[in-house]
Amino acid sequence: MFIIDDENKIQMVQGDTGSIRLTLDNYKLSYGDKVIFAMTSRKLKRLLIEKSITKFESDGTALIILNGKDTVDITPGSYLYEIQVITKDGRIDTVIPMTKIKIMEGMIYEW
Repeated sequence: MFIIDDENKIQMVQGDTGSIRLTLDNYKLSYGDKVIFAMTSRKLKRLLIEKSITKFESDGTALIILNGKDTVDITPGSYLYEIQVITKDGRIDTVIPMTKIKIMEGMIYEW
């Protein structure tokens, strides 16, 4: 299960796979740009997940994929994530500021 609500809050089951399709209204992502997804814990005060996307779809969409292995060892609970865009000319834009992500307990299977 992977759900993003209207306020960009995410709920997902530990060990599941989910994806975020990021398209900007006023900028088409392309070669030389970078999108960074980061998830942290205020309690632990360290990054738990960091993804860097540098390849984009032809329409400028960034596909951020959270694989099962990204969350399988994360203790269920509430965390924070944000998404930043760094353009090829060096501009930094936080497109989703620190927002809640809830990891729910799941049964972990190895296939």
